[in-house]
Amino acid sequence: MKVDRLRIRVFGVLRNFSDEDGFLNVELKNPVELETSNDLKRVLIRHFEANHSTLDPGILQECAIADEDSVLAPASPLRSVQGLALLPPVCGG
Repeated sequence: MKVDRLRIRVFGVLRNFSDEDGFLNVELKNPVELETSNDLKRVLIRHFEANHSTLDPGILQECAIADEDSVLAPASPLRSVQGLALLPPVCGG
């Protein structure tokens, strides 16, 4: 699917880049083709590298992408860009 904007729920350190509702809004200069969760992650990494240099890109490499039902495997096909979340790595104790 071709998209020119994304609205993705974010958590943890990524909330520093979100709107007050916890969503990252990305307007893309040119539409991009997104087929898998890996495609989405590559687009988000490019966006953060260009617009948010204070975030370590390694964090994005480790993030999981989830839809409304489950956490997606890296090569999972995207059914929609609606209802997606970007989940940063966390540690607990």
